Amino acid sequence: MNDAHKEFQRQGVLWPSRDEDNRNVDVIPPRSTRRCAAGTRAKSCRP
Repeated sequence: MNDAHKEFQRQGVLWPSRDEDNRNVDVIPPRSTRRCAAGTRAKSCRP
């Protein structure tokens, strides 16, 4: 799991961030969301 998480961050699919309680969270960047919502078969959208 950790290796997959790091790989997604390296590819730019996940962005590290912090929430209001200063906990580490991952954010999906808007460009990935739009691409996945459009129904394309982009590599970053595949499970």
